[in-house]
Amino acid sequence: MARTSCPRKHIKIDVNLGEATKIGPEDRISVLPDDILRHILSLLTLHEVGRTSILPKRWHYVRSSFPYLAFDQRFFIKNLSDIEKRKPAIEGKVEKFEKYVHGSVLKFCKHNITMRRFCLFMCLINFRYISDLDHWIWLAESLTVLRLNGCWLNSNECLRVDTIKIHFLRELCVVNVSIPEHTIQKLILGCPLINSLTLLCCWNVKNLALSSLVMLKKLELQDRSNIGDRFERIEFQELKLRSLSYSADNMVFDINSKFRKTLEVLSIKGSFMTDRLLKRIISKCVRLKSLELSCSKLKRFKISSPRLKKLSLYDLSEHLDNGVLDTPNLRSFRYDGDKVVPLLFSLDMSSVQDATLNMFYSSDLNAFQFFELRSYFGKFSQETTLTLHIISHKVTFLPEELGENISVPSPSNIKHLKLELDSPLKEKENYEALVDGLLWSSHPETLSMELGWGYNNEVAKVLCKRLSKIEQRQDCCSSARNDCWHHCLKHVKCVANNKVELISCNSLLKLLLSNLRNGQKIMFRFQW
Repeated sequence: MARTSCPRKHIKIDVNLGEATKIGPEDRISVLPDDILRHILSLLTLHEVGRTSILPKRWHYVRSSFPYLAFDQRFFIKNLSDIEKRKPAIEGKVEKFEKYVHGSVLKFCKHNITMRRFCLFMCLINFRYISDLDHWIWLAESLTVLRLNGCWLNSNECLRVDTIKIHFLRELCVVNVSIPEHTIQKLILGCPLINSLTLLCCWNVKNLALSSLVMLKKLELQDRSNIGDRFERIEFQELKLRSLSYSADNMVFDINSKFRKTLEVLSIKGSFMTDRLLKRIISKCVRLKSLELSCSKLKRFKISSPRLKKLSLYDLSEHLDNGVLDTPNLRSFRYDGDKVVPLLFSLDMSSVQDATLNMFYSSDLNAFQFFELRSYFGKFSQETTLTLHIISHKVTFLPEELGENISVPSPSNIKHLKLELDSPLKEKENYEALVDGLLWSSHPETLSMELGWGYNNEVAKVLCKRLSKIEQRQDCCSSARNDCWHHCLKHVKCVANNKVELISCNSLLKLLLSNLRNGQKIMFRFQW
């Protein structure tokens, strides 16, 4: 809105009629209907909405009836880090902020305006400032989405569920909230139309009965096992869930419930998962399309799911012996771990189109790990887009260390390789070894990086220097294990600054050393 030129002398607005009696050619936005102007305001931040005060009076009227209310205490109190020590000094500002919020809400009720969204960020220093919270929610009888984050609702002055009439609530999200179990249970019982429920790290919540939520489709639960607040019983046998995310140290629901027939998205994080239990769960979830696992006790498992399209594996056990996938329609794969665990899998990755590997090397990344990557990359098709995140402190690449008894496969031809180096390397030679190792492991059609992310800039500079000094092919490679990747390269071009036209490596290197900014992407196009 700051870019709109609208001098006051060109506009005369009759607020009661809501029409412009005279308008100049510079301002055509101010005469739009109120609903459209309010939608424009909904796309702005609270600070940007405040800047509309310099616009014509028509905007003052629209802003006063703006159906998106967002209140942030940080506009009143700049530093909240040591709020307890500064309590006497800022108590007046907190009270002023509370009155401002209360007055704004009452204004909406007075004019009978439907509030579409209400956001409040407030750091409490006295429970009397929350006394109006139940009143604000009570006024929003048509509320459809309620999100509570970082609240302490154990006081008698806090949320009184029996006075709240939010029967139209569709989405309830409670994160890091201290709330009595009976209070959250009454809130759930009073909102039978909820189709999305999220309870993350809530104090005092151990038992839940959710069978009354017959419309529930998406459920996300995480207990506070780290401090002893663990789930003890969760009951939702008759529900027809489509998405379930469960993070806890123990399993407290029955997988034989009816939801298994409708479940399409499943995420399980916890040490309770065993090979046998996982097999049982997968076999019963016949419609499963997306699966996410973070289970440290798995040793040998098989995932057989003909409809599965997305699989994510995190923090699997270092004692994992074997894993088998029977997923012919798998399209997306993600792995996070501290070793090349996927190499141990009997995986068929020929159907995967998008893969992400987050590799954490506690020891040095050397020729043996690059050999494992070369072997594993060969499992993907030539149409795969592979994103590779690497964390390692030292990288060396000496193919002769592999010895003569290892059979080295041909380098894979992955279509697109995206590289993210998330930690610094000790020496410049480490970046050269990383480049040599990756391009020895695979011959991608394109290699792309985003500047300013991790240490990609250093990798890009080294690669540009290496590519700019490529000589004619020489017969210096004695075997496949130590072949030089640049001898297999026929042609390379670069794309930078998000431009379509191609540039040389020397030109890209100059840009890297001069005016390329963080967040911009560069791409190398190889012809092998």
